Amino acid sequence: MTYRFTVNLPQNQKKVLRISPKETLSEVRQIICKEKGFNPSRYVFKLPSNPTDTVDDLTSVGDLKTSEINFVAIGR
Repeated sequence: MTYRFTVNLPQNQKKVLRISPKETLSEVRQIICKEKGFNPSRYVFKLPSNPTDTVDDLTSVGDLKTSEINFVAIGR
């Protein structure tokens, strides 16, 4: 079973992935950075409902209890 997961990228871009809920944010990071040419060490994941705290890369997509996450440049 796959999960429709939306990643909100910088500059009002979005990436919709069809992934397993068992995949971690680390795996999502690899996909996004490879496709978009981002430096993985310069970005963090934050929940739209809690934009002040970062989300650990070891968290699985299914454990987030949301189908959307923000991918934010560090220092913004």
